[in-house]
Amino acid sequence: MRTVRPWKRASMAATLALAVLTSLLATGIAVEAATPVQARSAPRAVVASQLTIHLTGQFHLLGRPSHVLAEQGSFTGTVSGPAIIHFTLITLTSGTATVVFSPAGGSISGRAVTRSEIEGANVYFGGHLTITSSTGKWSHTTGATLGFSGYLNRKTFKGTAHLSGTLNA
Repeated sequence: MRTVRPWKRASMAATLALAVLTSLLATGIAVEAATPVQARSAPRAVVASQLTIHLTGQFHLLGRPSHVLAEQGSFTGTVSGPAIIHFTLITLTSGTATVVFSPAGGSISGRAVTRSEIEGANVYFGGHLTITSSTGKWSHTTGATLGFSGYLNRKTFKGTAHLSGTLNA
C-alpha cells in the first residue's frame, strides 16, 4: 500500500479546488461565490409607501363631444391639484369615467366603471377607480378599487366628485 504524505494530500486538494473554481469561473457560475462574504451586498427590499387619500373635486363642463361629458376642475384633500374627468354614458344607469389628476410633480390617470341614479336634475354616480398610469413624482403609483362617487347636475353640468382609498406610491 502506498503512503501519501500530508503535504501532498493538501497540494492535491488545492489543485482540485483550483481546477473546479477555474472551470466555474470560465462558465461565469462562481463569480459571486468567489467574492468574499464581507464584500457581497445584501439584497435590498424596496418598500412601497402607501398614501390614504380623501379627495373632493369641483367640476364644470368643458364640452360635450358625442356622448362624453368633459369636465374640468380641481381636487382638494390629502393631495390637491387640477383634474379632468371624461364621463361616458353607456346606459341611463351606467357608464365609465376617465380621470386625469395632476398633483404637484406629475400626473395620475385612472378609469372607473360607474353606476348612476337620476334624482331630479342631479345624476348621482358611484363606482371603483383603478389607476391606469402615472408620471413624474407619481410614476410608480398604483391603486385599485379606489372609491369614486359624486353627482352631476344635468342642467348646469357642474358637479362634485369624491375619490378615496389607498395609493401605493
